[in-house]
Amino acid sequence: MSDVSIPSILGPLLEQRGPSSSATSDYQPFLTFQLRSGTEFSNRYEHLLWVVLKMEGELVLRYSSHTVRLKGRNLGVLQEEIKSLKTRSVLELDERYDVEENDGPVVTSIWVGKATEEDIEELTGPRS
Repeated sequence: MSDVSIPSILGPLLEQRGPSSSATSDYQPFLTFQLRSGTEFSNRYEHLLWVVLKMEGELVLRYSSHTVRLKGRNLGVLQEEIKSLKTRSVLELDERYDVEENDGPVVTSIWVGKATEEDIEELTGPRS
C-alpha cells in the first residue's frame, strides 16, 4: 500500500499498477472548468459517472448530481484524457480566438445543469 491517497472507487484499479506507474502519478483528483466569465469550478473525478462524445461536437460529462456539457471541436482527444484521469482543467475559449492552428481540443461552450433521468438518453437514445 502506498502513501498516495486514491479515491476508493479508483483505488483498486490504480493500486494494481503500483505507486510509481504513470497512471497513478498522473492522477488528478479534480477536474477544473474555467469559464470565459472568469468563474472557475472543480469536480472530483470520483463523482464522474460517464462521458459521452456526441458526433455534433459535444462532450457530455455526467456526474452524480449534475451534468456538464462541453461544445467545441476535436473533443475526442479531451474525452480520452478525461477517461485516463489526466486532464486537470478545461478552458472555455471565445470562438473568436479559435484559429485553425489549434489542432488540439477546443472548448467554446461549457454548460452545467442538474442531472436528470433524460441524461440516460445520451447513452441509449430516446425511449420507444
